[in-house]
Amino acid sequence: MSIFVPNLEKDYAKLASSVKGRNAVVTGAANGLGRGLVAELLESGASVVAADIDMKALSTLPKHPNLFIHHVDVAQYQSQLQLFKYTRTVLGRIDAVYANAGVANSPQYLSDQNEEPDLKIIDVNVKGVLYTTHLAVKAFREDRAKNLSRDPCIVLTGSFTSFLSTPSHPAPYAASKHAVWSLMRSLSTTGEIEGFRCNAVCPWFSPTAMVEPSVRLLLTGIGMADVEPVVRAFVIAGFDSSLSGAGFIVDNQGLFIIPSTMIDSQCAIAFRERFVSVLKLQHAMRTYRTPLRITSGLLTVAGVVSTVAYALPFLSKMKLFKVMSGNK
Repeated sequence: MSIFVPNLEKDYAKLASSVKGRNAVVTGAANGLGRGLVAELLESGASVVAADIDMKALSTLPKHPNLFIHHVDVAQYQSQLQLFKYTRTVLGRIDAVYANAGVANSPQYLSDQNEEPDLKIIDVNVKGVLYTTHLAVKAFREDRAKNLSRDPCIVLTGSFTSFLSTPSHPAPYAASKHAVWSLMRSLSTTGEIEGFRCNAVCPWFSPTAMVEPSVRLLLTGIGMADVEPVVRAFVIAGFDSSLSGAGFIVDNQGLFIIPSTMIDSQCAIAFRERFVSVLKLQHAMRTYRTPLRITSGLLTVAGVVSTVAYALPFLSKMKLFKVMSGNK
């Protein structure tokens, strides 16, 4: 039996209605799929911070009372830190973080030029996503500590190249999207313990500006994925509380899902169980750090009091002994 489950969009209307009142951050929001996602979230009643490095394009997003725009360079940690601080200010609680910003191919890679290849693609597509997810988990922990958490989720933008080999210069792009897939699996494991979800949307080529003319030529007769089902996949990935560790695949046939899977190997299972035990311990220490400190302090005070209470009679006897010795 195939692991693909088709037609998730059949329940989309019901799911979209649950988005109302939720708060989301979207990077790479000025163009393409990110722009479409922002519009869909707003239409469903969410409040959105749309972030991008291209402020000119970002400022052309249709005005909406629940839309906030912010400049971000995802390859710079301080820039992303300011984005999350801004989001906290204008939205308060953070329910969904879409690490969507990305760039395309590195044409110098495997070329005959005697120069260092431009690997900005790794800075944006890998390092930038690591920064986004790091700050997202931090925000989720803060919300949970304040009892504000509402099924938070991280959604990563992967690609069909998260699974496929690619020739020549697209290889760094494929490598970056393989990394995104691996990161999603790791974060979903952490989320099992900490109470957040993580999924990845991995679309086939869609007719956006990111698809170069040469690639469109290669796709002649094959076709591209429509933008609408890709955007819907993002919404489902972020707000269907039953899904974590899943990959959403969108091609020209529609929307499918690869459920959370694991290598059925004894050593892999044993390692995962041991690793999860460590995560549980770390989470408990983080969650109960203040109570533990208070308890530790109380135990220390109690210990001192008990010691003094025990020692006083003994000290009194010693003092009496000295007095008696002095009288002699």
